[in-house]
Amino acid sequence: MIAIGILAHTQVELLNILLNQLDDLEIDIYLHLDQKSNVLIKKIIKNKNLIILDKRVSVKWGDFTQIQAELNIFQEIANSKKKYKKILLISGQDLLIKKISVLKQQVYSNSYECIENYEIENSNLDIKSDRVLIKYPKHLIGRNKVQIFFNRVYRKIYPYFFKRKKYKGKIFFGSNWINISLDAMNYILKEMKKKEVRKLFEDGFLVDETFVQTILSNSIYKNNIKVENYRYIDWKTGPEYPKILLKNDFEKIINSNKWFARKFDIEKDREVIEQIINYTSEGKSEK
Repeated sequence: MIAIGILAHTQVELLNILLNQLDDLEIDIYLHLDQKSNVLIKKIIKNKNLIILDKRVSVKWGDFTQIQAELNIFQEIANSKKKYKKILLISGQDLLIKKISVLKQQVYSNSYECIENYEIENSNLDIKSDRVLIKYPKHLIGRNKVQIFFNRVYRKIYPYFFKRKKYKGKIFFGSNWINISLDAMNYILKEMKKKEVRKLFEDGFLVDETFVQTILSNSIYKNNIKVENYRYIDWKTGPEYPKILLKNDFEKIINSNKWFARKFDIEKDREVIEQIINYTSEGKSEK
């Protein structure tokens, strides 16, 4: 069995397409719907393998609520007592880009913790450990221009007035779209119940891209990490980051070695979504 957690907040039609793609006897879906979402639960298709979480969070970009939504999914999976082979986390604007039979075969044959994972101090990307080690006021976490400006100023002046948080391990980061074992998931839940670990991430910035990576990379699971999350995401082309995938991206999507692609918007390009539905149908041949 495979458990797939979905974080969703918009576009119920697209979400239902994804749920139909994943309608399989060997897959259970755990759906967290953002508490402030305008998606009506009654409009979501009720497949037998779908569990809609009652414990919902109003998710705010960049802060701990994103982690809490993921933890709620993990806890619901743990409470089920089912022995899943792998736990996958995706968004409601993802689509499966393999046939379901291919996805299952590749997941079942994979024994690694498959995540994007980079040590912050050894990365050439503009990612700093201060995401975690600085305590951020909630009003500075957001995507409007004023918040972005004062967030940057705050990070620069922080060391002159406050001490950074201490952490005995190394800080890692990567995409929050992950594929991990049930044991690793349970270990994360256990660690996040420790006050000092939770506090490390609770008042950080963009911490959803650090907590899984940091916890697993400072644990017995570190030697079983494969730096690959099997997601096709275009962070380079724009104009959005990540790019909204369009029909002219179709060939690149299906010729990747990935399991899922994001980000789709049914209002911007329905054609690429229909192409992927047809391509992943079990009645079609795959390249």
